[in-house]
Amino acid sequence: MNTGKQQKPVLTGQRFKTRKRDEKEKFEPTVFRDTIVLGLNEAGGDLDAVAKFLDVTGSRLDYRRYADTLFDILIAGSMLAPGGTRIDEGDKAKVTEHCVFTTEENHANLRRYAQVGTHARTHTHTHTHTHTHTHTHRRTHMNE
Repeated sequence: MNTGKQQKPVLTGQRFKTRKRDEKEKFEPTVFRDTIVLGLNEAGGDLDAVAKFLDVTGSRLDYRRYADTLFDILIAGSMLAPGGTRIDEGDKAKVTEHCVFTTEENHANLRRYAQVGTHARTHTHTHTHTHTHTHTHRRTHMNE
């Protein structure tokens, strides 16, 4: 008779699932920058096309998370280093010329860029408000 311990069966190919709330998204401002700069360059100087691009990509890009990068690009044309210099000055694929710093210096043009910036800012705050409201709503019902 075999007196040794009987081996327990082993599950293979089993993966542990992590909860959505436990998953951490990578913070990749350079990937975000590349997407925004490409879209702005494709839109050209047409600010209506820029606004439409920002509106469409807002559903898949996290403007709230990358707000600093977004406004650096809309104002200066690329990401800014501490002190205010462009990080990607030498790489034309990572810089857009369609920004506040390169527009003609007249009231009408600056006002149109301000409207695009306001639209993008509103888009970042909308997501924050919705997220906060959802959590408040859940807490209220949990306490009942």
